[in-house]
Amino acid sequence: MAMTRDEAAQVHETAAEAYRSGDYQRAGELFSSLLLEPEAMEGSDEIQWNYALCLAHLGDWDLAIQHVEAAGYDEATFRDTCAQTGLTDARHAHEEATALYVAQQWAAAAEAFVAVAEHSDLDPGALPEVNWNIAMSLAHTGDLDGALRYLQASGYSDEQFRAAAQQSGVDFVEHDFRIASDLYSAGSYADAADAFAWMLLDPNVPNDISDEIHWNVAMCQARLGEWDAAFGHVEASHASEEEFRQQLASSGVEVPERD
Repeated sequence: MAMTRDEAAQVHETAAEAYRSGDYQRAGELFSSLLLEPEAMEGSDEIQWNYALCLAHLGDWDLAIQHVEAAGYDEATFRDTCAQTGLTDARHAHEEATALYVAQQWAAAAEAFVAVAEHSDLDPGALPEVNWNIAMSLAHTGDLDGALRYLQASGYSDEQFRAAAQQSGVDFVEHDFRIASDLYSAGSYADAADAFAWMLLDPNVPNDISDEIHWNVAMCQARLGEWDAAFGHVEASHASEEEFRQQLASSGVEVPERD
């Protein structure tokens, strides 16, 4: 038996109360029941909208959008309304972030993927990929320090990241040189030597800075007392041994005579 107008109004009020209390499942059931009632048809567009809000809260965004469109409302307006109360669709947000990435709007893409990672309805299994995308986006902006932080959260390896980033045009040379120099300045000579030596093996490092890198390795090895290795890198740097000795002496390092 169809509802009377008063009965339909009471169901509508009960549905609204359930929605306000956060019982979206119950509210959705009541709003959807009104869509079949002739006495409620006068406000059917509003009921469709309210039912769509319930569905969005329950995570069924596809069905929610269908009811929004059936009521003649705009999808973007609906999503904006939801977002104002903190209700967002992780999948849709991911699609928008991906579109920004494809358009090479790196800073905007990084910000969008960070927002995706914060979605409460994001599938936990998707988080590593999202963190990877943040890392790649930040790498393209030149923020390699930030990129590497998100890389750690992604679970992917540094080698995988470097290969993918370099293939898409990201230059690590300046970043790697700075990291190695910072290690040297901090007195971590062994780590600095390894970092500079690694750059010598990197095919992406331009040849015109290889002499400087060899010199820096020599300085590290000298600090470690590895004189044979130090002198070998001085020769590879095409600098003079005399210049090497003078620079070390000026910083208080005594250089042994060579056999």
